[in-house]
Amino acid sequence: MKKLKQYDSDFKRQTVEYILEQRKPVAQVARELDISPNTLHGWLKQYKRQTNQDAQGGGAQLLDDRDLRELHVIDNIKVDHVEAH
Repeated sequence: MKKLKQYDSDFKRQTVEYILEQRKPVAQVARELDISPNTLHGWLKQYKRQTNQDAQGGGAQLLDDRDLRELHVIDNIKVDHVEAH
């Protein structure tokens, strides 16, 4: 049985910010870090929830559902492109 890897909150936050700032596909970052893409998508959703809670009424830039869908579409396009070759 595989032992589950544990990641600290700073690593998760830095990874999500890297994905968002560099506009990298989740699948690519998952391969780079040897982490499941599903895990990274979960971190993105968690980041969105936390960002929305922290920015109540503030001027902070929020990650909304459209942003998450866009990241998922970019991720799928990149994966499809790689698989086609």
